[in-house]
This record gives sequence, structure tokens and C-alpha cells, in this order.
Amino acid sequence: MNQPRPEQFQARPALRTKRQAWLTRFPAAYATDAAGFVADEIARADRVSNEYRIAVFRIIPLTTAVCALAIPCFESPLWRA
Repeated sequence: MNQPRPEQFQARPALRTKRQAWLTRFPAAYATDAAGFVADEIARADRVSNEYRIAVFRIIPLTTAVCALAIPCFESPLWRA
């Protein structure tokens, strides 16, 4: 049986570098200015939450509506199965 190589499961270098940079700055930023750090993290969490809200409540329903409106246009029995 073939064993997966460890390099197959490593994160992409750019993503890993970005995370590592953030993780190394995390303790120093909190120690320097705890209140400012917490405010920045809350703002970052709000931005991410807003991006998810846009995706979930606008893009997904729009995609569903477009597909529902396209159903009568296609008469092929293959896609209905």
C-alpha cells in the first residue's frame, strides 16, 4: 500500500508564511498594547463575519435562484436524473 508523503499534506508556502508571521507577532502585539490589540482583533473578526454574511445571504441565494430559473430552459432528461 502506498503511504502518503509528508510533503503532500503541507500547506501552501504563501499561506503558511502569512500564518507564521501573524503567529509570531501575536504575543508581542498583545504585550505591547493589549486594548489596541483586542480592538484590532474584534475589527478583523467583524470584517470576516461580514464577508461570510455576504456570501451566505446574497451569493448563495442568488446562485440558487439563477439555477431555479434555468431549469425550465433545459429539457434534457440527463440532468434531471
